[in-house]
Amino acid sequence: MLPNPLRFPLRSSCAALAIAATGAAHATTVTFDTSRDATGFFAQGTEAKAVLDAAEQFLSDLLDDELEAIIPSGANSWQMFYTDPTFGIPTFEVNPTVAADTLVVYVGARDLGGGLGEAGPGASIYTGGDQAWLDTVESRGEGAGDFGPWGGSLSVSSTASWDYGTDQGEAGKFNLYSTIIHEMGHVLGLGLSDSWNASVNSATDEFLGSASVAEYGGAVPLSFDEGHWEEGTTSTIFGTSTQSETAFDPTLALGDFKPYTDLDVAALQDIGWDIVPEPSQGILLLWVAALGLCGRRRPNPNR
Repeated sequence: MLPNPLRFPLRSSCAALAIAATGAAHATTVTFDTSRDATGFFAQGTEAKAVLDAAEQFLSDLLDDELEAIIPSGANSWQMFYTDPTFGIPTFEVNPTVAADTLVVYVGARDLGGGLGEAGPGASIYTGGDQAWLDTVESRGEGAGDFGPWGGSLSVSSTASWDYGTDQGEAGKFNLYSTIIHEMGHVLGLGLSDSWNASVNSATDEFLGSASVAEYGGAVPLSFDEGHWEEGTTSTIFGTSTQSETAFDPTLALGDFKPYTDLDVAALQDIGWDIVPEPSQGILLLWVAALGLCGRRRPNPNR
């Protein structure tokens, strides 16, 4: 979850790269479901919805996993469990269907008590069926060591002063885009999954995933909660040669813009996600143009 004054920490509740322009295919589709957005924060036509759409496109174009469909039938049954993004209460759905290669994330806004965002992967309660069905419900067929959720839920602050840009921050406001993609890291398992914890050295507060270590040049220092990079960790913005503070450090300052960096993407690989290869500078410029230059994100008290 992202905190709120000049630099707020993120809090977790459990805790386009120009595809149209290039014709490149990708396997995974992230779907932000606004059906639980009771206050209409992400209503169609709002600036917030435009930012949500941009984040949805970026993540769908980044992830390249093939996830099995969850289609209950006969003895194969399950329950979906997640935190309602508007009311913050446990929510169950009996035998929903989740399409192949799709992640469903329920989104909304509520007062987070100073935090900017809160998110986590949903739970799957297996209620009947064979082992193959259990494997599908639990990991979407990804197998041991890979994290494969059906999706999850994500809330942003209903009280923060938001900036709606998707390419830079705005002074005096928190960037919504940066907040959403940070929180989606939690939904995808960063800081919360068994595959993340398997690479954490708790004695030294370091992350030892092979892709992350190769990218960083050694063990990556973690924040005290062992669920984020250490405050101030930097890397190269994914698809560019520009250095930036990582998207997955624990806080966001007023005016900050924090897109995914190579280190953030390496961590996703370490917990089992397949990634579409980095775009060239030209492709990235086409993507930015296609988005219409929207965006922003989260808080830091010292800036």
